[in-house]
Amino acid sequence: MKKIKEKIVTCLFILLKIFAASQMLNAQQPFGGGLGIPGNPYIIADRMHLEELADSVRSPVFSSNYYYYKLICDITDSVRTIIGGYYFIEEPAPLPGWPPILREVVSYFNGSFDGQGFHIVLAIKMPPNATKFDSSEYSNAGLFGKVKNAVIKNVVVSGYVEAGLSGGIVGSVTGSFFQISNCTNMAKITGGIVGGIIGCHISTGVIENCLNIENVTSTGATAGGIIGSHQSHKLTIKNCINTGIIKDGNNGGTGGIVGSIPNHTAFDITNCVNTGVLEAEPNSNPYGVGGIGPILGNTPVE
Repeated sequence: MKKIKEKIVTCLFILLKIFAASQMLNAQQPFGGGLGIPGNPYIIADRMHLEELADSVRSPVFSSNYYYYKLICDITDSVRTIIGGYYFIEEPAPLPGWPPILREVVSYFNGSFDGQGFHIVLAIKMPPNATKFDSSEYSNAGLFGKVKNAVIKNVVVSGYVEAGLSGGIVGSVTGSFFQISNCTNMAKITGGIVGGIIGCHISTGVIENCLNIENVTSTGATAGGIIGSHQSHKLTIKNCINTGIIKDGNNGGTGGIVGSIPNHTAFDITNCVNTGVLEAEPNSNPYGVGGIGPILGNTPVE
């Protein structure tokens, strides 16, 4: 009988250890679960998970590896965090008694994000009395601020983005490749270089099957229904639609699909449609006619 009791106590002790270990694992598990791999992506289920993602892309582990993420529900609790972009870190003072040094660094989202058609409400706005730290953080704004070698698909956003270089999905894109597909912007976009899907593009990549249905307003640079400015590398845009009002861009261009494309920049725009109203002041730029076009705004005339 004594041996049986000892075995029961031992089994209970082992079970308690297993339970404690599982609780610790769950507490340490990032996001809402998953492993960040193709068959088992990290789960994004609420605003806090998006904030966690914004923090994680600043860490060497996440910034140097390619992870997969999947949204599993609508997030209607207004998202104010930008995933990827510029920020400041504090470094030790050079001499005793001196203040610490603040150094500006940049982080990128460089993974795969599948929104699965779910809806995220954005509430991103540069503070009215912005400091240089705010100006840096909000210089690239959208659900994602800066992305590099990323795949983003099936994302729907609404709300508003009011910052410098802004897009509903991405502020700016860089790197050797990217793909954005099946994304919809229903957020009002306001800023300098602005686009319904992407603010500024500097990468080889593809945008396909994307839709903008809200107002995109430039405060003095360039505005496009899908992309504000395509600045370098080969860009392919396929099967995209703009129905929103595209405003201003009087210093750079206003286009239903792309606001401006500099000279000698490769691009291929196929089967895209603009039905939105374009509003801009004529300018003296040597681009297009008044820098306004149903598909392209500022495109070089040679």
